[in-house]
Amino acid sequence: MRLETPVIYFYPPKGSTPAFDVDVKFRGGILGEFYPKADASVALDVERIGSKMQAGVVKSWDGATLKDYVVGSLRWKRVTLRKAASLPPTKSRVWLAPRRVGSSSVATPSGENERYLFYRGVANLAAVVQTQLSSTAVRLRAPKHLHWLSQGSMTIASLWLVDIKSDGTAAFRQRDQIVIPRSAPSSELAELPLFAVADYTVDHLADLRGSMKRALLASGLFEDEAEAMLETWKDSYFRNPGLRVFYVVPNEWTSYFLPLRISVPHQLDRVLMGRIDLLRE
Repeated sequence: MRLETPVIYFYPPKGSTPAFDVDVKFRGGILGEFYPKADASVALDVERIGSKMQAGVVKSWDGATLKDYVVGSLRWKRVTLRKAASLPPTKSRVWLAPRRVGSSSVATPSGENERYLFYRGVANLAAVVQTQLSSTAVRLRAPKHLHWLSQGSMTIASLWLVDIKSDGTAAFRQRDQIVIPRSAPSSELAELPLFAVADYTVDHLADLRGSMKRALLASGLFEDEAEAMLETWKDSYFRNPGLRVFYVVPNEWTSYFLPLRISVPHQLDRVLMGRIDLLRE
């Protein structure tokens, strides 16, 4: 999987905010791209490897393949917040769209400024929902391994099956509240029929964007944040032809595989969108 451009926005309370540190980890992955400058590292979860080997689940591991024993890390030190800052010039939508929010700008001791903290990485992790494509439908299954899920279940708040054609028409189906029980790995969750010719219209692209925006708002994003996310991935979400599944990533997955620590008291809301591209034979 590829972790596509998460950003962290900050909204400080009135008054001065002291400098603080931000730590992000990626269990099973490496965070190779980020801005502003951060301290990057990669470590092994030695305790987990040892317990797996003692249990006989893992006989040996040479480190040649990414597993969730690998933990990539970033640390931004002494971040400060500003109402306004001089930002790096760019014409790229991927950088400009996330700036159109009402958050504070961030600054680091190295002299780099941005509207947000940005990071991106790659990992060898299973998707939150597994897919099986047939000639008539897409079956959704729970992940094969749910050892990391501490609660009895987790819920995918919203999921979309989307097909975009090269002529600009699209069709989609939405499913809400898909519950994944910890006790039922690999269980079938739902079956989404594929689309008939009459299901494709140009208007459905706007309908899909509106549906995703409502789901992002319900998950905790502000309106300008939701617009920024959708605009950032406008090409891959709404223009590139292909059959895809999108879903709002459950917080249980995010908290385990992407833990985040901020060194001052704070309220934290995290919203990620997952994407699976389905290949037709």
